[in-house]
Amino acid sequence: MKRVQEEKISNEDIRRTFLNIPTINTFFTRRTWRYIGKIVRDKQNSFQKKLLGAWIHQPHKPGCPQNSTKMHFLITLKTVLPGISDKGLFKEWHGLAKDENQWDSIITDFIETQWNQMEEEEEAEENTEDTDMTPNDEP
Repeated sequence: MKRVQEEKISNEDIRRTFLNIPTINTFFTRRTWRYIGKIVRDKQNSFQKKLLGAWIHQPHKPGCPQNSTKMHFLITLKTVLPGISDKGLFKEWHGLAKDENQWDSIITDFIETQWNQMEEEEEAEENTEDTDMTPNDEP
């Protein structure tokens, strides 16, 4: 920890060291996405499948966690499929999740997009650093 503080090592530095791996949020999104698909394709009488749509539509009590499983799933769905409504209706995504190949290709495309954005941002930073280091012309 002392080395991290002294050398001011950032998360971006660590990700670059490991071949520009995506952020932890991207890994959480991918994991949750795959779990949702697995639940949808599971046996009809599975416990997880029965609970998938069993949400209580009441406000949280003060002091309760503000993020529920429902909200976590909805955030994941909206992150990967921005066209999903705020309610995340089954009819908007359930058919996609039934097809394992299509569901997996959607998350693969999402991860690749995230990866490409990170690389573009890194290139933009490098270009900015290069222009900042050019010597100024003196009169």
